[in-house]
Amino acid sequence: MGFLLLLFVVLVVILMIFRIKGNDTRVNSDAIEFDTQKTVQQITGALRSIKCQMDRLNNDDPLATADGGLQPVIAVLMVGNDTLFGMGAKQWGVQAIVYELGNKRHVELVALGESGMGAAWRGYASGDSSMSKYCDMGKSKKKRDEIAQMLA
Repeated sequence: MGFLLLLFVVLVVILMIFRIKGNDTRVNSDAIEFDTQKTVQQITGALRSIKCQMDRLNNDDPLATADGGLQPVIAVLMVGNDTLFGMGAKQWGVQAIVYELGNKRHVELVALGESGMGAAWRGYASGDSSMSKYCDMGKSKKKRDEIAQMLA
C-alpha cells in the first residue's frame, strides 16, 4: 500500500512539473548584428537560396517614420528543417532584418527557439494532440551563423 501511495505522489509531481513547464510557450531569441558591403540584391539572392519557408515580418512601426527612424528593406521570418526528408519535430527559425544605410547594409539575424514541452503544450492547447513542430535553439543558431557567413 505504501508503494502505491509513493508511486501516486511521484506521478502527481511529474504531472505538475510538466504542466508548469508546458505552460511556458515563450520563444527565446539570440541576435547578432553586423554591417555588410553586399547590396540588397545580393542579400536577397543569398536568402532566397536557402531552402525554407519564408514569411514577411510585420515590422510596421508607426513611430519609425515619425521620429526619422529607419524602416527595414528586408524583414522576413525563415523557418526550415534540416533533417532527412524534412522529418522530425525540430525546426530552425531565423528572423532576418536588413536596413539600407547608403554605403553599407545593417543586418540583424535573430535565432529563435522554444522548448519541446512548450510546443507540445501549444499543440495540446490548440486541440492538436500530435507533437507540434518547434524551433530548436541549437539548430536556429547554427543556421543563423551560416546565413551570417553568406551575408558578411
